[in-house]
Amino acid sequence: MLLVIPAMALHQGKCTFFVKGEIGTEETYFRYSDHPDKLCKLWRRENAKTIHITDLDVLFGGKNESNLEQIISIAKSVDIPIQLLTEFKGFDECRDILDSGIYRVILFDLAYRNPDAIRELLWLYTPSRIAFLVNCLDGKIRFWNSEFIISDIDYVNFLKELGATRIIVRDEARFDTLEGIDVELLKRISDPERLKITAFGMVKTPEQLWQLQEYESLGIDSVIIGKPLYQNAFPCQKIWRLAEAELEQ
Repeated sequence: MLLVIPAMALHQGKCTFFVKGEIGTEETYFRYSDHPDKLCKLWRRENAKTIHITDLDVLFGGKNESNLEQIISIAKSVDIPIQLLTEFKGFDECRDILDSGIYRVILFDLAYRNPDAIRELLWLYTPSRIAFLVNCLDGKIRFWNSEFIISDIDYVNFLKELGATRIIVRDEARFDTLEGIDVELLKRISDPERLKITAFGMVKTPEQLWQLQEYESLGIDSVIIGKPLYQNAFPCQKIWRLAEAELEQ
């Protein structure tokens, strides 16, 4: 059974997704996006085992201001691991974040820019706490803030040589669309004997979740889901929303 990981994307201290309540319960959830700590506690009540947070202001904004202090506070407020995707500047920043209470960091171009530092991080903190984003587009890795050009297969092989054991696979062409899973992409880069795969943004419906589950033999053991969870795309969520609204009242 795949582990479902709820995703939060933070911009200026607020979550960019809004929880959709069932009819008559909307007000119960309206405030959650302004209070990411309460949102994390909501996912925890709904049996989340870990939560994925993306710091959009640093990752795409290119700003020095980040939501890091708030994310560290969130990590301390819930009893499950928090994993963080942002633009990490170097070894010292990664070390400080891992020491602060964040369970796992998800690295991207830093692995390619400074492989020696990443080898040391893997040795100090173990591969379970260091994951790597594999952002694929047309058979290549799409780095957001760098000019490197490398095929997705070569990049995954590079990560394995570093000592990586978990990759987060994001299909940029299909991310946040209804197209679903690119099975050929997953087959191309999988190595179940050496790598565990978390699929990111590939699942929008229950049917796509069941489909992805058919490929667990490729090493896929988890999936990060954002907007569809907030929009109650999965059957059990209706029951949760109605029960929560009744408790709030």
